Amino acid sequence: MRVWRDCGESPCLKRLLRVDDPCDVFGVHGVCGIVGCILTGVFAASSLGGVGFVDGVTMGHQVMVQLESIAITVVWSGVVAFVGYKLADILVGLRVPEEQEREGLDVNSHGENAYNA
Repeated sequence: MRVWRDCGESPCLKRLLRVDDPCDVFGVHGVCGIVGCILTGVFAASSLGGVGFVDGVTMGHQVMVQLESIAITVVWSGVVAFVGYKLADILVGLRVPEEQEREGLDVNSHGENAYNA
């Protein structure tokens, strides 16, 4: 929580963790989705305008269920992303050869320079 307090927002956390996310996909969808999922367990309480809980279920229990679902979703997404990443690496490769990279992909792929300097 100290990092969140010091940074104040997820783009700072992104820089701290050195994650390449130029469109802030995780900051917009991941963080907001997780916070929304947790708060669903809180705002379901009838005292806060929600539909209330089934008999025997407390707000704390519902929040724990929400946290469990977040953990399952994060693990599932991580495994599926890893499999997709490895599959793409095996089928088409994730990097161009080092020589092409040094030469420049504009020249190599398109036969011309993007910037004439």
